Amino acid sequence: MKRLALTIALAACSEPAPSAGVRAREAFVRDLAVREGLVAAWQLGNRSDLRFEDDLSAIQCVAPDGSVVDRDRGQRCKSGEAAPARWMGATARLRVRGTGAMRLWLHGRVDRTRVLTEPDLTVTFAGAVAYAGALAPDGSFEVTLDVHPSGAWQDVYVILSSVGEPMREPSRMAAARLDGVRWEPAR
Repeated sequence: MKRLALTIALAACSEPAPSAGVRAREAFVRDLAVREGLVAAWQLGNRSDLRFEDDLSAIQCVAPDGSVVDRDRGQRCKSGEAAPARWMGATARLRVRGTGAMRLWLHGRVDRTRVLTEPDLTVTFAGAVAYAGALAPDGSFEVTLDVHPSGAWQDVYVILSSVGEPMREPSRMAAARLDGVRWEPAR
């Protein structure tokens, strides 16, 4: 009886799958981003199967020197003079959901002049370490994971050793950033 009650309680708490209308709206926004040259910004936005949760800033336009570009309504991001990014702390959390074989692609950069060390990168999926390794010499990282989610929301943690000031907002730290995320069926 307890098992049945627990199963019913968990089912009641789960979020329903996105409706056809939600999927159509997301396809429209994705197509609009392609048309307007804003795919990189779209990749960093919340969708019905991808959420940006803890230790991540809002999307910001970042110039090549690492400074945040604001007050131009994203025109420099659109023109390519700057790029969209989400600043991240030491333990950034994303949530994904899907069924079948899925591919998660993450890329970003750590400013080694700010952290004064060579951090290690660990990515966990659904509580298990899916990737662990060093950053490239320029501080960049690119990780591709082929996973099989259960259909429910699953946590993805992007963990950087030696990066972080626990009481500081990620966007104010400006040491590590997430530049792109793709979550799509594996081909």
